[in-house]
Amino acid sequence: MLRLRQEQLDEIAAKRRQPFLLELETYVKKRYPESTWNQPSDRIKADLEDSIQQAFGFDIAIEDDVALFVDFTYQLDQHFYIKEDFEWARQILIDPDLSGTEKVERIFNIVHGLGDDADGEDVESDGDEDDEMTGDRDAFTE
Repeated sequence: MLRLRQEQLDEIAAKRRQPFLLELETYVKKRYPESTWNQPSDRIKADLEDSIQQAFGFDIAIEDDVALFVDFTYQLDQHFYIKEDFEWARQILIDPDLSGTEKVERIFNIVHGLGDDADGEDVESDGDEDDEMTGDRDAFTE
C-alpha cells in the first residue's frame, strides 16, 4: 500500500492550488472589473486565498463550490456571512446537516430567487433582470 506523508500531501495540494488561483483571478477580473481594475495581482490573490480559507471553514471544499463561494464574496461582500443583512446565509453556512454543495446551491438559489429560502420555503423571483447577481450556477466553469 502506498503511504504519503502529510508534507507530500500538502505539496500536492499546493501544486493544484496555483492553477486554481490563477483561474479564479482571471474569472474575478473579468466578471468584477469594477472591484479589481486597480488591485495588484498579489492583493487579488490574497483576497482569493482568504475566501478559499473561509469556504474550507464552512466545509466547502469541491473546487466548483469554492469558486461559487468566492463569487459570493465579490457579489455580496468579502465577509458577507458576518454581516447582519446576510444572517440567513450564515445560518446556511453553519448548518452541519448540509454538504458544501448544498450550502452554496441554497445561497445561490435564494439570491437569484430560484428555490428555497433559508427556512426551506419556496421563493419567487421578483422578475428584475437587472439584479446585481446575474448569470447561472455554472458561470465560473464556462
